[in-house]
Amino acid sequence: MFRLTCPKCGSPYDVAKLEVVAGTFRASKMWLREDGFATMDAKTFDTDEEIVYCHVCERFFPLGECLDDGPAPSFEPFKGYDWSELAARFGVAVPNEEDTAPLILYLEGHCHQDGIAATCREFLDAIIATDPTGNKPVWEGLAKVEKDEDFMPFFIHLLSWMWT
Repeated sequence: MFRLTCPKCGSPYDVAKLEVVAGTFRASKMWLREDGFATMDAKTFDTDEEIVYCHVCERFFPLGECLDDGPAPSFEPFKGYDWSELAARFGVAVPNEEDTAPLILYLEGHCHQDGIAATCREFLDAIIATDPTGNKPVWEGLAKVEKDEDFMPFFIHLLSWMWT
């Protein structure tokens, strides 16, 4: 059995759109027809070295990482230190601790996908809980924005100020 969540970002299958994109595929015992043959008619079908792609975090990984051989991967709760926690959760590499550009580009390109706004809201809640900078009223106001399509542009714009 397979676990239908991305092992890299934790997105569930209905969000992550996990797709087998490469591997060695072998099919046999198919009838040849005028238009060729169909693998769905094969009496035996085998695969090896399958590679899966997650459309949320845009990462590739071996299919074996989806095997349901134990508890689902879990992520540590956000501590609310700074935006780099969010970059790590989404698997976005940042060149240095002051460069939010890669994370901003990632969020701008993925903000309409299910699960992205919820993760950003979870991170914002951690920032609110730990903020000693005096910006807490700003974060609390942002957290009150109900529609994700309104929330995300403001969240992205304020991202570089999200640290405690």
